[in-house]
Amino acid sequence: MLKIKNIKRILFNGTNKRLSMTTLSKQFNKIPTSTMEFQDTSTMKPEYKGPLTKEELEHFNENGYVVVKSRLIDDRLLTNHQIEVREFLKNNASIDFGNTTIGSIEESELLSQQELKMGNVSNGFGGMVNFYHGKYEYKIREDKNLYDSFVQLFQSTYSSTPVTRDDINLSYNDENGWPNEYGDFDPQHMFMFVNRCGFRIPTIINNNNNNNNNNNNNNNNNNNSNNNNSNSKVIEQQIKHQKGTGLHLDCNPFHLFRGELLNKDKQIEHIPLRFWQPIQAFVSCTDTPKPGQGGFWTIPKFHKQCVKYFNQHKSQLQQQQQQQPNQIPTPIPTEILKRGNAYDFQDGQHLDIIDQLKFIPIERGDVLFWDWRMPHCNDTIHIGPSIREVVYAAHLPMVPVNIQYAEVQKIWYQTGKHPSYVAKKFSNLETINYSQPHLSDLGKKLLSIEPF
Repeated sequence: MLKIKNIKRILFNGTNKRLSMTTLSKQFNKIPTSTMEFQDTSTMKPEYKGPLTKEELEHFNENGYVVVKSRLIDDRLLTNHQIEVREFLKNNASIDFGNTTIGSIEESELLSQQELKMGNVSNGFGGMVNFYHGKYEYKIREDKNLYDSFVQLFQSTYSSTPVTRDDINLSYNDENGWPNEYGDFDPQHMFMFVNRCGFRIPTIINNNNNNNNNNNNNNNNNNNSNNNNSNSKVIEQQIKHQKGTGLHLDCNPFHLFRGELLNKDKQIEHIPLRFWQPIQAFVSCTDTPKPGQGGFWTIPKFHKQCVKYFNQHKSQLQQQQQQQPNQIPTPIPTEILKRGNAYDFQDGQHLDIIDQLKFIPIERGDVLFWDWRMPHCNDTIHIGPSIREVVYAAHLPMVPVNIQYAEVQKIWYQTGKHPSYVAKKFSNLETINYSQPHLSDLGKKLLSIEPF
């Protein structure tokens, strides 16, 4: 397998606007150790008894993410989802699975020849597929263990922190570790977030260097990063449709509770968030134990310095503009945010951040939770032996902006339509012969069909 640890940086090259995958992390030593200790919320309200251990909650508190090993979601749900998403791909993308076994190398090889067909159901971003309304996706979203985990996480983080106004410094400190503009909320009241799933086909390497998906030359101790960069570019050129996510945040680090856009006068306008999703999550249906298999990267502890870091970055850009008075000033800085709250890292910037990325090994059945202020991405190149599959399964706190969003989600559930802010060409993929998936009593509450 390609020796990812020796790739220092495959930087943006003018045509690729997203980050390509980087080195395995160095020891993260640029963030000062916080004096904040894990808070026993039992002093404020009864401690909710759920599946997460105190150590797992502390890990999330300190590092901004936690991997909960495979004990939350019934494995049968994962298998049934895998069967269901393949039926969706057969019907909507004309994918031929032949007689292959789910997760086999033979399946990967067969689908790699059909990767362009994935354009019928996806724009290729991150290997995500526009499949929102699967029966077993909803069963995973309404799972009681998943719900209980979010109750525990919300109770120990965002549900009872002081109200944070967007016009003050949101830098991390002991009293402001979990910024929340909406005020206290009941951690037991929330909504499921109806989202896509991941289905990323590995790239089968085909060149004159005898590289293959097993990457036997990974064992050759070739530490020449230039050679590794060259090999990676060869592989990237063979990717037909599905690409990595690129490094991004699930928030606007300059104004956490606002989106941004450029108006016709090229001035920044702040707009409300579509929804507030302070904790993201996915359930993994496959193993990604090593880099290069499509897996997840992030920077531990970055939630503690996210806002401060980007404020400093903004100040540096402003100083650079002031040193070039003859140039027409441009707004500093803005990227058009997607989904209401997503920031993409841009070409050649934030190289200090790139060097701190750490690969997070994940196995089938694991659930990964991470804070919205955590930079993250998946592998730019996926040369693992099998398709990487995940079900995104975040929950949203019951605050005003999410109460409004839940009403719209309920319509999508009832009609089979997709969110209005995703590509229009995919919006009606599931509306034909659509039947609403059955919901449990908890699921009806999580979709705002019945009250808590």
